[in-house]
Amino acid sequence: MLRGPVALGVEDRIRQIAMEHALPIISGKVARDDVGVFISYRPMQRVSDIVKWLKGRSSRVLLQEFPHLRKQCWGRPLWARG
Repeated sequence: MLRGPVALGVEDRIRQIAMEHALPIISGKVARDDVGVFISYRPMQRVSDIVKWLKGRSSRVLLQEFPHLRKQCWGRPLWARG
């Protein structure tokens, strides 16, 4: 599901959101069905908030930008809970 322009869109959105919240990305990879991001964050930032920022906003923007993803998800969320 995460191939071609969608993979590039995911990468761009994650980078943009991380930059807005001052979260330096150490490394990251977008695979066909998985996204892995290794970031640095300040002690006052909660991991749950960081995950909420990255998953929530990227999901909303990607589903608007790539409507065919909605059909591929079959009504389920774009990102898995975790």
